[in-house]
Amino acid sequence: MFDSLSKSVITGIITLGSMFQSTIYGVNAEFSSLDVYAKGGTIYVTSSLDNCFSPDLDEIFHTGQPIRIHYRIQMFSADLEIPFFQQNVFRELRYDLLDHYYFVQNSEDEESIRCETLVNAKERLSIVDGFALLSRDLLNDGEQYYVKITAYMDKIYLPEMDQEINLMHYWNKIRPEFQTEVFTADIFKK
Repeated sequence: MFDSLSKSVITGIITLGSMFQSTIYGVNAEFSSLDVYAKGGTIYVTSSLDNCFSPDLDEIFHTGQPIRIHYRIQMFSADLEIPFFQQNVFRELRYDLLDHYYFVQNSEDEESIRCETLVNAKERLSIVDGFALLSRDLLNDGEQYYVKITAYMDKIYLPEMDQEINLMHYWNKIRPEFQTEVFTADIFKK
């Protein structure tokens, strides 16, 4: 069982960090890549958000509160600044205080995966793998496109502190993003 001393230590760390938000040392969360490919007439994306967890954020995971990373995936026609297609997905981590397991859920299929270690849970939390973006038929041959992915986290409420915590203070960039090079729909032909 989660003992009160551990809970007090975690609450103390979070309280100090949130009181002095300017002293929170964020990490430089960034996407390492964004792969766009076609399979069976559907366009998929795979991406990984790297360097997105600090020791303080690791402690927050152990409060048992659900922590979500949202991913916004957008496709643009190269000559327009407004996306013609957008999809939002999330990964949510929840620590089970009684059984000491981590559960990661993805929004696409609402599947919840049980992880034995925080390392494994964080890996699942930071990857969008094989996400079905849209049908290849929606793209025009010869037209130029690019895909952009952006990430952000929700605020959480900690009842022990009676306070809302802005998890984005733990990232130095407001919203990490990555954009592909411009490509044509011809690359997806069989």
